[in-house]
Order: sequence, then C-alpha cells, then structure tokens
Amino acid sequence: MKNKSSESLSKDRPFFKKIDLVLLPIIGIAFIIRFAYFSFDIPITLDGSGYFWYAIDMNQLGHFPDGYRFPNNGWPAFLSVFFTAFHSTNFMDYMHLQKALTVTLSVITVVIVYLLCSRFFEKKIAVTCSMLFAFDPKIIVNSTLGITEPLFILLVTLAMFLFLSERKKLIYASFAVVGLLTLVRYEGFLLIVPFLVMFFVRFRKEKKIILQCLIALFLFAITIAPMSYVRTETTGSDGVLSHVYAGPQYYQHVSQNSEDPAEKIIANLLITGITNTAKYIGWSTVPVFLCFLPFGIYVILKERNWKNRTLIISLLVLLLPAFYAYSRNLQETRYLFVVYPIFCVLAGFTIKLLFEKFKRKQIITLVLFVAILSSSVIFLESKKADYEHEREAYDIAKEMTKRTRIINHSYQEEFAIHDTKYYRVANIETLERFPVLSNTVEPIQFIETSNFDSLEEYLKFGRQNGLEYLIIDDNSKQPGFLRDVFNNEEKYPFLHKEFDSHEHNYKYYAKIFKINYDKLVTNT
Repeated sequence: MKNKSSESLSKDRPFFKKIDLVLLPIIGIAFIIRFAYFSFDIPITLDGSGYFWYAIDMNQLGHFPDGYRFPNNGWPAFLSVFFTAFHSTNFMDYMHLQKALTVTLSVITVVIVYLLCSRFFEKKIAVTCSMLFAFDPKIIVNSTLGITEPLFILLVTLAMFLFLSERKKLIYASFAVVGLLTLVRYEGFLLIVPFLVMFFVRFRKEKKIILQCLIALFLFAITIAPMSYVRTETTGSDGVLSHVYAGPQYYQHVSQNSEDPAEKIIANLLITGITNTAKYIGWSTVPVFLCFLPFGIYVILKERNWKNRTLIISLLVLLLPAFYAYSRNLQETRYLFVVYPIFCVLAGFTIKLLFEKFKRKQIITLVLFVAILSSSVIFLESKKADYEHEREAYDIAKEMTKRTRIINHSYQEEFAIHDTKYYRVANIETLERFPVLSNTVEPIQFIETSNFDSLEEYLKFGRQNGLEYLIIDDNSKQPGFLRDVFNNEEKYPFLHKEFDSHEHNYKYYAKIFKINYDKLVTNT
C-alpha cells in the first residue's frame, strides 16, 4: 500500500514545488567537480572535433553544411546556436564553450533525474538518487569531452519523466522529446517502442485509444521529419532509419562473408554481445551503483505495475545499442551511460529500504552523500588522465604542423606511433584568422608505416607522397626501423633533427627529423 508521500508525489504539481532545496548544494558540488577535471589547455579531439567543425561551419554558412558523415547532427546543430551568439578569434574559446555546455547539460540532468525518481519515491530518497548521477565519475569525465552523451542522456531522462506523468499533455510531449533525442543519437528511435506499448496498455480502455496512439506517433514523426529531410539532402541518408537498419545488415554481412555456417556466426555474435554487455554493465556500476542495484532489480521485477514495466522495457530497449556495439567487440562504457538515470531509480529501492530500517534519515542521507562523493573522487583520481602528457603531445603536434601537413603514422594499434589525435586540431593554430570554414583548412595527410620493413623502402614511398619530416617517439611498439632511428640517430646522416622534446624539458619523449633525400640517395 502506498504511503501518502509517495502517492502525492505520483501526481503532477507545479515544477517549482517538485524541487527540493537540498538539490542546490548537490548541483553546486557537481559543477565544481566537473570543472576541476575540465582541461582548459587541451583541445577537443576525435568525435568532439567533428561536432565542433560542424557547428563552426553552420555558424559561418548560415545553413546546414554538407560533407559530414556522422549519423546525427542534433548536438552540433544545437551547439551552433551558442556559437552564433559567441564571438572570439581564438578557436580554443569555442572549444571551451562546447565543453562548458556539455558540463552544464550534465548538471541539469541531475535535476531531471531527481524529478524522474520523484515519480517513484518521496523527496529525500529522490535527492539521494540524484547524487548517484551527479557524482558518478564516468558521467563526470564524459561531460567534459564536448560530445553527444550529455544532451542525449538529458533528453532520455526528460522523456521518461514526462511519460510517467498523470497528465495526458505531458505524456504526448514525451513523444516529441523522443523525436528530439533521436536527432541527437539515432538509437533514441528505439525508445518509441516501449513508450507506444505502455501508452496503449495504460489507456487501452479509452474509446479513442487508436487515435491517441496515432497522435503520439504523429508528434514523434513531425519532430524528426524536418531534420531527417535535411540529412537526406546533405548526406544522402536520413540518419535515423538508415542507421537502425545497419545493425541487422551488419550481422547479415558477417554471416555471408564467413566460411562458417550462418547459425554459428550469429550464435558467436550473440554470445560475444551478451558476455561483453554483462561485463561492461558490471564495470559501469563501479564505484557508485554497485551496492544499490541488485535489490532494486529484485523489487522492480517483483512489484509489477505500469511504471515498473515501463522502466524495465525502456531499460532493455536502451541496452540494445550497447549489445550491438559489444557484439562487435567495441570496448567503451559510454554506450551504457544512457541507462544511468534508470540505474538511479533502481538504486532508489535500496535507499528506500535503508530509510525504512533506520529512523534517522538525515544521518543516512549524510553518510550516503559522503560515501558516494568520496568513492567518486577516489575513482576519478585513480583513473585520471595524464593531462601533462596530453598537453605535451599537443605542443609537439603544433611543432610538427608548423613544418608540414604530411606526417608518418600507423593505423595499426600494435604499431601505434606518437599521439596523432592532436594534429588536426594543432593545424588550426597555423591559421591567420578564425573562425573559418573547415574546408579552407589544409588537411593533414598521414603516410602509413606499418606496411614497410625498412626505412629506405618507407622513405622511397614517402618521397613520392611529399613526406619531408619524420616524427618518432619512444614507443617500443612502433616499427623496428623507426625505433632504430630514435635510438641511433647518428647512423642516419640524411636525417637532421630539428626538435627534441627532452631539450624542452618535456617528459613525453619525441623527436622531429627533416629528411634530406639528396643525402639519402648518396648514402644508398
């Protein structure tokens, strides 16, 4: 039987009455911790730099740019709105803004997680649940990268909060929010399934239930339609259905291109997916959720009501993209971040049990606060990136891009040479002005090294492709002929060392050599 507090919380009230003032210090500390791990002198790289350039191009052009192949442009399009209102000649200022936005979105999600948990528990429990999200170390680190997850998680959490409402208008609004989150990451499309199923289950006794379902679908469709049209016009695919279909097509492709029977291939993929998903779910619960989830899962499976069923189905559906990634042996926990708000709700059942067992709820809340925060900080410090190495790698990349845009590199992980992720960003430093369109920046060309057995063979190929410099670090896994150059530079008179990081007191040891092809010919 429901107690009065949980029953009253299940009904919608004005927004401001839902917010507990205890959230304010949690929000403040969440901001402080995130900015403590905010790297002001290290640029955004990899996926984040792609979103950065999309937003810059959109800002400069005044329309959606062509030539970008990532599936969804919801996040960079959202980012471009802030770039339009921001004015600077320093590209790092724009990158700081990008990371500050993802930090802010992550902290706003703390409030929405609280509101979601208030659909199930009284205020004090919901506040404690929100701390789990606010101080989760993986969420904290991810929020400082300037990529899509913070906005995606916020919208997923908001959609679930609205859908679990008692008011029909808010429930309809949740379908529009599912449309928005689908534009941020295409896998958000899957959430329409549990929402539509549970919408029908909840209101199946109403006369116009079919019409209501169609209205909900219409709101979803009309939200994604304009951007899908833009994506089709600019890239040739809608960025939603085209990528949802990619999963089954991948499994079909693997089975067709293997000598083993299709049944065996699919079975192996399923086993790999299940094993890796279970492993990464276990890892993702460390250190914050580990003690809270088991009992919460037990309760939600035992107490069958429409809210719990909605949570279970949504959790399973949101895990499908992670399962797909892990079946391909991709190894990142960030595929699971979207289900962390649901983890917070599940953890709430354990926290509720603690509150029922101990009368001093304030002390329990304080103990949990200290335990969650301290475990998070300890985890963050133990897993903290080597920011000094990253800064030095970026500085060395700038030294290289001052000289050339053609760089030796290996794409095979076992022969990885130096930190290449910073070259494309360091290339921006050479621009005379900023912002500019991405296609006006001279591209970086990497000359593959791992297919060669000798320096002479590689340099012969490199000369044909405009290679004028070599950059080599002390990585023992790089090709042997480059290791020999690094350790015995005096043996190579046709290589003139122009930069030695140790001479600049860097811990990261790397050297840049200018190639004299005339001397190389003479020596050979």
